[in-house]
Amino acid sequence: MTNPYPEKLYHNLLVGVVEVLHQIFNEQQQAERVVEHALKTHAKWGANDRRFVAQIVYDMVRNWRLIHTIVQFDELPSLTYADLWTMVGVWLSIQKVLLPPWEEWRDVPSQADIWSSYQQLAAQREYAYSLPEWLDSYGVAQLGADKWEAEVAAMHQPTHVHIRVNTLQTTKAKLMADLAREGIEALPVAWSKYALQLEGRKNLMSLKSYKKGDFEIQDAASQLIAPYLSPQPNMTVIDACAGAGGKTLHLAALMQNKGHLVAMDTVEWKLEKLQQRADRNGATIIRTQAIVSPQNIIRQHHTADRLLLDVPCSGSGTLRRKPDLKWRMTAESLPLLQQTQQHILQNYTPMLKKGGLFVYATCSIFPVENEQQIRTFLAENPNYNLLKEQHIFPSQYPTDGFYMACLQRNS
Repeated sequence: MTNPYPEKLYHNLLVGVVEVLHQIFNEQQQAERVVEHALKTHAKWGANDRRFVAQIVYDMVRNWRLIHTIVQFDELPSLTYADLWTMVGVWLSIQKVLLPPWEEWRDVPSQADIWSSYQQLAAQREYAYSLPEWLDSYGVAQLGADKWEAEVAAMHQPTHVHIRVNTLQTTKAKLMADLAREGIEALPVAWSKYALQLEGRKNLMSLKSYKKGDFEIQDAASQLIAPYLSPQPNMTVIDACAGAGGKTLHLAALMQNKGHLVAMDTVEWKLEKLQQRADRNGATIIRTQAIVSPQNIIRQHHTADRLLLDVPCSGSGTLRRKPDLKWRMTAESLPLLQQTQQHILQNYTPMLKKGGLFVYATCSIFPVENEQQIRTFLAENPNYNLLKEQHIFPSQYPTDGFYMACLQRNS
């Protein structure tokens, strides 16, 4: 095993790591936001310090059940700071890092005991990929053991950072040159037309090119969804589950900022954030509409040439980028999400004109949220037909997993 960590450890950095882990696991905060906040608030940390903190946190979140089992704590309790220090020590020992004789690591097992436990557990899927027992069983039931193992193995690897070129403002070639001048190496993603992959990690939001609106941070696979809808200039397009608007902004660019683009969501603050992003992107055709009652949907009946339904889902395809989601997801939440997905399919599609197209999309790899939802919808709505569907599996692409289906309304 190659040692990814420095030989010398600094106590203040490990204090920061433990505090971040406390917020993620005891306070149930999202890892991405907690890490970002920690890196912003510790101004004295240098680039190597920031890289170390982010790496060890994500490595530990990704391998949480494995570490937890080696320490032999009870099943994922609320952990004390002393417990968290012990777990950090165990993980560093697995990485063959020599621990300084700090008081916080007095309860860490011997290196030999840790390594023996690690080798035994790492041979079992649920520990090798640190899967909650219910999620491992569910994944096998949905995909079969071999396919599930291929996907979780792929998602157990660190993710790449992708951005989408905002073609309303710049070109891919110009953006690559601008980023190079800002010290960022960007490489084209061959299978995603508007995507660039960044080498290394930096605070992208501080870049001049970001502040100008020349790019958005967006997974390369996510960037395939808006083009799947075939939006054209001067159309009326509705993004009915817009959220903070990553795909809405892509739609505006594909429409060349011509036509009518309505961004709808049930969470109003997300639409406010979307409007701020639209202003930075130069996307002037976007109009936001909060869904506060069924009347907001009814008033849009038969108005859309194109409709995007990027529905709430389990996020099972995003575990590479959001490994902490494994511990925030619950078995009880999945049936409720599936009810919401079918409700959106049945109640939002009347916004489409006759002959119009809609795309149903999730960032899930589970069939029950994907093709099975479309088959249920088609069985109850014979006036629609399926034109095409596509799976993006993490085992095939170094990205998030997605499903998308494009359907046409015939009457």
